[in-house]
Amino acid sequence: MAYQDIIVKKEDNIATITFNRPAALNAFTTTTMTEVAQALEDIADDGDIRVLILTGAGRAFCAGADVRVEKGGEREIGEMRPELIRQHLRRTVQKVTQGIRGLEIPTIAMVNGPAAGGGFDWCLACDMRIGSENSRFKVAFTSLAVVSPDGSLWLLPRIVGESKAMELVFTDNLIFAQEAKDLGILNRLVPHDQLQEETLALARQIAEGPPTALKLAKLLITKGMRMDWDTAVEFAATAQTINLPSRDHKEGADAFREKRKPTFTGF
Repeated sequence: MAYQDIIVKKEDNIATITFNRPAALNAFTTTTMTEVAQALEDIADDGDIRVLILTGAGRAFCAGADVRVEKGGEREIGEMRPELIRQHLRRTVQKVTQGIRGLEIPTIAMVNGPAAGGGFDWCLACDMRIGSENSRFKVAFTSLAVVSPDGSLWLLPRIVGESKAMELVFTDNLIFAQEAKDLGILNRLVPHDQLQEETLALARQIAEGPPTALKLAKLLITKGMRMDWDTAVEFAATAQTINLPSRDHKEGADAFREKRKPTFTGF
């Protein structure tokens, strides 16, 4: 499918979505959000894809909403009736975050530069984030007298803790790369000239793993954070009941005994 604002690449069981409005620091429009949501649906339906990488073209990851765009932009949306604003947020804006969060496969944000507003939210929605010294983060809503509708107010405290999340939201201060690493926003901080190589290495390592077991592990982690202990271990037992009879488990055990690299098929 041809896209206007993004580039989608699929190779070696890895899908990459690249925000492709570099002249605008990849600030997004309604078109961008619609295209990303469509691409995420396509990836979710593609049984060959085992990992998603989300990144930006040029020197930015995503600078948030393009406030310069009038038609379909924040200015026009702000003039809608309240119920229409809510519908737009639910059906368009939140659909991207929901699409990222809803993917069964592991997701990685390759943060090649500034990530602000919705762009920061979409970073947080990914399972892992790798950045460089060029990475910058900013909540970017409070300064405009609004709140994030994209999910960061739910995601951020789960990553940095409630008190620190409040500080970052209330002050809207810029978060530089090292602080982001120290806070857990970035899983890894690497030299910028190695960012793509390191991200692809991680993605390939995950893509070579057992797909079903990884999907179930992700489900146990994400859902388990909102479960009590008894429910979580019952869920884990059910997941293991699926894994143990699988061909992939047999292949993993055989490869371990034979001292070779396993080849997992997802069955």
